[in-house]
Amino acid sequence: MIEKAFQKTLNQYHMLARTKRLWVAISGGPDSTALLHLILPVARKENLSLGLVHVNHGLRGKEAHRDQKAVRQLAKSLGLPVWCGSVDVKRQAKQKKLSIEEAARDLRYDFFIKHARQNHIDTIALGHTLDDQAETVFMRFLTGAGLQGLGGSRPVFHRDGIRFIRPLIKIPKETLLQFLRKKKISFQSDSSNQDTRFLRNMIRHKIMPLLESLKPGSRKTLARLPETIHADLDFVQAAAKKQYDRLAVLKEGAVSFPRTAFQKLPPAIQFRLIQSALHQMGISEFAFCHWQSFESLFNLHRNFELNFPGPMICRVNESTLQLSRPRAVQKKRRAVKKRLSLNQRLPLSSTGAWIACDLLAHKPRQLKRKKEIAAVMDKDKLEFPLQLRTRLPGDRFTPLGQSVSMKLKDYLIRHKVPREWRDQILLVLSRGEIVWVGGVGMSDKVKVVPETKSCIALRLGPSFPLPALS
Repeated sequence: MIEKAFQKTLNQYHMLARTKRLWVAISGGPDSTALLHLILPVARKENLSLGLVHVNHGLRGKEAHRDQKAVRQLAKSLGLPVWCGSVDVKRQAKQKKLSIEEAARDLRYDFFIKHARQNHIDTIALGHTLDDQAETVFMRFLTGAGLQGLGGSRPVFHRDGIRFIRPLIKIPKETLLQFLRKKKISFQSDSSNQDTRFLRNMIRHKIMPLLESLKPGSRKTLARLPETIHADLDFVQAAAKKQYDRLAVLKEGAVSFPRTAFQKLPPAIQFRLIQSALHQMGISEFAFCHWQSFESLFNLHRNFELNFPGPMICRVNESTLQLSRPRAVQKKRRAVKKRLSLNQRLPLSSTGAWIACDLLAHKPRQLKRKKEIAAVMDKDKLEFPLQLRTRLPGDRFTPLGQSVSMKLKDYLIRHKVPREWRDQILLVLSRGEIVWVGGVGMSDKVKVVPETKSCIALRLGPSFPLPALS
């Protein structure tokens, strides 16, 4: 029975552990509709608060509005709350130079995370099926992906402090359709899923049926591959982290490794050390082609320089391997001067760093530390928009728990912030006074007290360069 297979996946990956408030991401299509009807009795049994979240990507005109209307009607018929919103995918794709699929995914997750935080949601369930997993693995195989890519979609993952689960990851789409037909549950159809100009649709409608005709069970075999890979990948990543913690030296905004020790490591670990160093400095792009360029030079030359994405420079001499930004980029990054409004998420650089200011629905009892750096403040003690900048000579700050101000320089020294990172710390100001030293501490003047009526949360994205503070 599909219900047993569904419950088995929930149990195997502990998907609902510590979950109290759960959302189902629903498009109105067969997969997410089946997910909702399968998880509904589980949520009731576990006494979970359940709701729906729907995103209109603005790509399908009347059809998209029809789907949104259907989702609202479905939520009403089941007595569930629903959060619907629209995003401009074409604009995002143009601005960020992304494909339509990439832009849609990024905006969708941003919407999920923003509204999940505002509504204190712990977990969001996604409707990815066994077929989706097989297609993802095959697509990544075509692009020459390594272990990370062939690992496909994780059954459970966290993004910006929100847990995402994929309870249908081991259930074929045809099984879901049979379930819907048997229960006489209606759903919407997305005509764009038939457009074979998109690679995934071509794989779904043309290549997968061909593979099944040549080798029955190919779809399930492909979908099972990530389970084998994840065990190996987790082992390699743990080994790489151990070596990174042992060898990496952070100084003056650069990450260095001793060449002799680095050279003795297996290539798989070397690759991940460079990848980790770039990630620590806010660079997520490091493809295998970049690694191949580095490896060929590293094995043949004692001294060389190589440009990586970011931009980033890799300098190698007889004793050291160093990764750093060009000087002009370092200066530009320190010169952050922006404004932040209420309920706004503001990019800080092209590397993915961001800061968000969200109005909270309730006063939190305590602030849970997630992947991002965060602080909660009394909204009425602030003036919007907030000002953002880096430090200036003579800056003073009133730390939490103190009634008098002190030099910001002394405060950073007290908290053991390395000198090379002090000029990159983001400061948040209201009425000209520093209210938050990003990632270090907030001002006593804006703290939450029993009389506080409303609160805001400031969050600093994990890619902002604060490795010593995270």
